[in-house]
Amino acid sequence: MKKAIGIIGIILAIVFLCLAINTSIPKKYISSYSMTEYVGGDAYNFIIEASLRGGEIAGAQITKAIYFAVSAILLMLSLPCFVGNAGQTPDVRSELKQISEWLKSIKTSHDGKEIETVQVPENEEQSEI
Repeated sequence: MKKAIGIIGIILAIVFLCLAINTSIPKKYISSYSMTEYVGGDAYNFIIEASLRGGEIAGAQITKAIYFAVSAILLMLSLPCFVGNAGQTPDVRSELKQISEWLKSIKTSHDGKEIETVQVPENEEQSEI
């Protein structure tokens, strides 16, 4: 079940990444030939057209940034489900035992002195984080 959720999440992340790449940002140039006449004066029409074009450009850039962010978030959330390590915490006690056994096998350091080994208690309850 977790692997299926991971696969769906990765597919959605790829879809949002493609949407972000293919979102086109309008050109910033305004032509007097293709300009819509809003009011009687040309200068006022340029001001209105520039304001509208600025809004279109800002909206397209924000949309592109949101698609990239959603893609990254989906990818980071779905990769642990796909790999299978979601919800698992490392067993620190077994790691400490392995390190202690490794230190016991060495016994001496590079200058000939003995190394103190750490004893791990066997019956202690693990505290929850």
